[in-house]
Amino acid sequence: MKKLSYIFAAVAAVSASLCSCESSNEYFDNKAFISTDAVSTILLDGRTEDAKTIVAEVAKPVNKDVKFAFAADASKLDTYNMAYYDHAVILPEQFYSLSATSAVINAGSIKSTDITVSFSSLDELDRETTYVLPVTASTSDIAMLDSKTTSYYVIRGAALVN
Repeated sequence: MKKLSYIFAAVAAVSASLCSCESSNEYFDNKAFISTDAVSTILLDGRTEDAKTIVAEVAKPVNKDVKFAFAADASKLDTYNMAYYDHAVILPEQFYSLSATSAVINAGSIKSTDITVSFSSLDELDRETTYVLPVTASTSDIAMLDSKTTSYYVIRGAALVN
């Protein structure tokens, strides 16, 4: 009886090792997403300028160049306000700029070129108001992961502590 249990254990171990040899590439679609934080906060603490980087990625290397378009997307403001129970307003255009509106993931890579979102004249904003700048990535070259297409930049007043 003891020999029989050893044989069953050996057969089970061999079966398990043979079943685990499948390629891991078969289990998911390669989708693009924004890899930076979903929400980045910039505090109005006396600085007049700030900058953040936004990057698109894919889960596994691509076999061709994948082009992305980045743009401020005011239509996402309601999504932010509902998700975070906030009453934010859209950041006016004169307070931000994008270093580019397109980025590329080169063939064989997983990460796009960086896009810099620059904020300026922050000292002119009302410290009592919360401002949001949603930046959305889009591409027709590969499917996007729906939950990671937009990055929100939140600008709000900071508490002054002496």
